[in-house]
Amino acid sequence: MPFYGEGLENYKVVFDEIVDTLLITDGTNGQIIDVSSSVTSLLGYDKHELIGEHFSIMFTQEEKDEISSLRDLNVFGSIVTERKLKAKDNSVVHVDMTINTLSENGKTYVLTSLRDISDKLKYEREIRRMNEELKVLNASKDKLFSIIAHDLKNPLMALMGFSDMMIEDSKTISPDEIEDLSTTINQLSKDTHSLLENLLTWARVQTESCRFERTKFLVAQEVDGLFTLLTHAADLKKISLINNVPDDLYLNADINMIITVIRNLISNAIKFSNENKKITVSAERKDNLTRINVSDEGIGIEPESIDNLFRIDVQTSTTGTKGEKGTGLGLILCNEFVNLHKGTISVRSELNKGTEFLIDIPD
Repeated sequence: MPFYGEGLENYKVVFDEIVDTLLITDGTNGQIIDVSSSVTSLLGYDKHELIGEHFSIMFTQEEKDEISSLRDLNVFGSIVTERKLKAKDNSVVHVDMTINTLSENGKTYVLTSLRDISDKLKYEREIRRMNEELKVLNASKDKLFSIIAHDLKNPLMALMGFSDMMIEDSKTISPDEIEDLSTTINQLSKDTHSLLENLLTWARVQTESCRFERTKFLVAQEVDGLFTLLTHAADLKKISLINNVPDDLYLNADINMIITVIRNLISNAIKFSNENKKITVSAERKDNLTRINVSDEGIGIEPESIDNLFRIDVQTSTTGTKGEKGTGLGLILCNEFVNLHKGTISVRSELNKGTEFLIDIPD
């Protein structure tokens, strides 16, 4: 017999027409006494399929393990909780559940109201996603301003200072001093150009104006070209650059992006290596992907810093072995370019023994 009894037709209409699903259960054994018609749209059951069943028929196994028997609900007043219900088709429905206990003629009943919160959770997830995007955008903005304000401005100021010195003291400065100043200016110019190139490339990626175009090319040949470009920086530290990439290994990828990745990794290896060390670039085909390995014998990376190397919202830039400055932007750019290839970049490092970057590019 329905809970609302005879002669309460108006109550029956309200009970069945209310938007939220109402459920009345026996407070002693948990048996469903009545349920409103809206349960069909919520869980797919006809109300008559539930009446007489134990209330747990609607709960996922996870929820069954959490929820105690209704006979434990001996307090009066509302209990509001978020739960996952199992629909007739076994799909999961998220609801806000409001539980009230009530007593009638010495018997205890439990009135439960169920409200579908699937849309609310979807909006909450969307808000969280947008907040995360906003966080990354703010971090990107801060990184950009930091680079412009310090990392780009400082070397330009140094270049102007050294060139002013050469102009003002041109008649008294010695040939050795001219050579030293020229070498410093040359290296500063190359470092600044590299930074500016990374900055502009990163900006194009952020605005999605950076075109992705695969080309088949010989990896060893491109590594040789990078070694030529970076030889001067390596020679200043007496660092040996070793190309162990097989001469016949081809890679089908965006050549400009891959060159940028390898160049940044070699530049970092030079920066964080002491004198008379080696930097090796190798590559191999492995399980439908090409693995490129850039390893050094440098100072290594602190274990707690490795997880943050590719995050723009965390400052990871450190000073090189000869005071070389960095922004951390290069590794962030490497990660973005590898991701565009649906590949992965990982790091293995041991303090004072060296670092190894592994780039996996799938076919």
